[in-house]
Amino acid sequence: MMSTSRADDGEAVYQKICQFCHEDGILGSPMIGDVEEWERRRLKGIEHLYQSAIDGTGHMPERLHRRGFDETSIKHAVDYLLKNSEPKN
Repeated sequence: MMSTSRADDGEAVYQKICQFCHEDGILGSPMIGDVEEWERRRLKGIEHLYQSAIDGTGHMPERLHRRGFDETSIKHAVDYLLKNSEPKN
């Protein structure tokens, strides 16, 4: 298996299982880059965000084992989404 950094892994997972909804806000999903929406979610804590991605929430089905991704990979995708939804300085 190819070794990738956490950021690369998160981006790859995002591109394969998250992008479809989070790029355009499908079914009310928070869009990547929407600082206000993601800040509200950050306030609930990172573990809550991880668990929501793993177990599913609202219209989003559980993500664990989708396309073979494990819990760590899903967490990396959440980290990628959050990093790309931070305020620009």
